[in-house]
Amino acid sequence: MKAVLASLLLLPLFARAEDANPEATCRTHLRNLGGAVKAYQLLHDNKTPGKLSDLYLDGLIDSYGDFVCPASGTTITMTSEIDAKSDYTFESLPDTKDLLAREKSPHHANDTVLAVFADGAIKPVAVPGASPPQQTTTPSTSVMRPAVQETPPATTSSETQPGSTTEEEQPLPPVIAPQMPKPGTPQPTPPAPTLGPRRAFLGVEIGDHPQQPGIGAVVAKVAPGGPADTVLKPADIIVAANGEPIETSRQLLEVLAKLSPGARLDLLFYREGKMQKSNLILGLRPAELP
Repeated sequence: MKAVLASLLLLPLFARAEDANPEATCRTHLRNLGGAVKAYQLLHDNKTPGKLSDLYLDGLIDSYGDFVCPASGTTITMTSEIDAKSDYTFESLPDTKDLLAREKSPHHANDTVLAVFADGAIKPVAVPGASPPQQTTTPSTSVMRPAVQETPPATTSSETQPGSTTEEEQPLPPVIAPQMPKPGTPQPTPPAPTLGPRRAFLGVEIGDHPQQPGIGAVVAKVAPGGPADTVLKPADIIVAANGEPIETSRQLLEVLAKLSPGARLDLLFYREGKMQKSNLILGLRPAELP
């Protein structure tokens, strides 16, 4: 039964309605993170992921954008940046039970962060030590006049020396013209950005059979246009991958974790009670496409 829940929890991850409202988009990202955490727990014997990047490496989150709140302006471009730059965290807060993930700091209110809980609810929770909203005050009508210091009158002279002025002159800073490169001078080439590890993408959602666990990885959904689009169909039961027997969906994920985009994957699967054999070329995750 838990395997069925795993496949159901993965289904919402493909539906990403990015709302123009930053708070609504933030709630969508938290909902995706919460579903991925619950799916991770089912796939890993009820263990909680230690890092946010574990969800991406397990294929439970397939977009770097789900790890940032649009109100923060943060950008994540590689897997190695997820844990350091993400706007979300697994860290709990006082008086919060069954919290799965939350914002690290307030982005939509001065003293609360949005959090997703095990029942799927997304609520604002108080952050200890957060500053409350600033109160506007009406300025006082009394005017404080600065004290005027009297200075003795300057001595005058009937004659002025050549070049003298009545006010002290301040020398202007020298104007330095920017150094422009000469025509034809080769310019240095900026270094190419460092890419993080790229994971193979099969393009299916999988789970385990509810009545007969251990018979293989059951295909729940096939991503249109993905590597498996013309090979697999919903309800197919994968029993072997690259010669390795597959009894559970987790075993198939372990096989995929060893492969890179562009690798060939040989599959043995049942469809409507008949054994079939096929192969495909694994692709890039949509978030890693150039």
